[in-house]
Amino acid sequence: MSLWNAVRAEPWGYCKSFDMPEEAATRAARAFLSSLMNDYAAARGKRRWAEKTPDNALYVPFLATLYPEARFVHIVRDGLDVAMSTSVVAPHRRGISDFLERNIGFGPAAPTAPNSPLAALLRWRHWNAVIEDSLAACGAAALSVSYERLVSEPEATVRDLTDFIEEPFEPAMLDYARARHDFPEWEWGSADVRSRAAISTSAVGRARRELPAAQYDLLAPLARADAAALSNTFLAEGAAAAPAEVELVHSINAFSAAMGLDVIAPAQAAAAAWLWRHGLAGMAWRGRRIFSTGPFWHPLSWVAALLGARVDTIGPEPPANHAALARSLGVHMTWHPAVPAGHRADALLAFEKFDPALLATLKPGGFALVAGESPESWVKHWPVPVAAPSSPAAATLVLPG
Repeated sequence: MSLWNAVRAEPWGYCKSFDMPEEAATRAARAFLSSLMNDYAAARGKRRWAEKTPDNALYVPFLATLYPEARFVHIVRDGLDVAMSTSVVAPHRRGISDFLERNIGFGPAAPTAPNSPLAALLRWRHWNAVIEDSLAACGAAALSVSYERLVSEPEATVRDLTDFIEEPFEPAMLDYARARHDFPEWEWGSADVRSRAAISTSAVGRARRELPAAQYDLLAPLARADAAALSNTFLAEGAAAAPAEVELVHSINAFSAAMGLDVIAPAQAAAAAWLWRHGLAGMAWRGRRIFSTGPFWHPLSWVAALLGARVDTIGPEPPANHAALARSLGVHMTWHPAVPAGHRADALLAFEKFDPALLATLKPGGFALVAGESPESWVKHWPVPVAAPSSPAAATLVLPG
């Protein structure tokens, strides 16, 4: 795709330099990819081909431009089970890729992060949203398939799929182990197919079976489709983080350090985990706008952006590379020296002092997640009376609709 973009759109590229239409670059890119894929299909006695490289899901608009007639199949699996499959390396995958065992990628230009259930779940949530938004934006013909239904009702699900791609259903499709397959030695997916003789439901629900209950409860909200109902709640001063919360903050910090972000200090672990549990993890963030005060590189702001929020950070100017990181991750993360006039927020994240101008931007029905030096001031100035303990360490404050 980078070469296609350069040839098509760069001032020094082929189309701009020689006054050629952009469609010329698209035709050339399609011809190149089609020659490879058509030759492979023909060598295996097939008329059609499918491409399933997971990272290519980030390039739906490009692929839909090359192949406007293409059918897109989006297989969606439970996020926690995906996280377990990604971060807990199965015996048949071990030794294939030390890099994949230790790291998880968030995109071709983004830094890699240490592999963990949290990092895998953040990627699952972010990439699913990118795929859904891209398919809707380009109007591609798409079918969403539940992994759980595929393995528990394989014939009915595959029949739906074959109807969608306009191919006849054949019972042999359900007995894939009897067919000849190409298994690249470097690929985890090929190892999965080699290790299983039949369609199985054995991997459904593995996160609930394998994760400790406390860790499961902290991560499960990220995999839910619905939003949590919030209320005014407070973390008492001096409260300590539970062991699972300490592990959660450790995973957040590992991700943040790999991205070049700040890390959460041990003294703030309880407040960070509390904000996670009481607002950040369970909210449906897509399309919501957040104003955030505090360090631009605070990891919870970037987590909210990965979950789909449009985050505007208010404060000192960050280093110039912040925009490059936001682009590489595919998130909306911007900076303003002061609260932008005339703009409203669905939610506020405050990690430093109270800012009345920030509070004035909150829409009815919005909420604030506050910690650090400011919770007591936020409670004192909240537009409606709030019964709160003295000197809370963190708070979730909800504005009536």
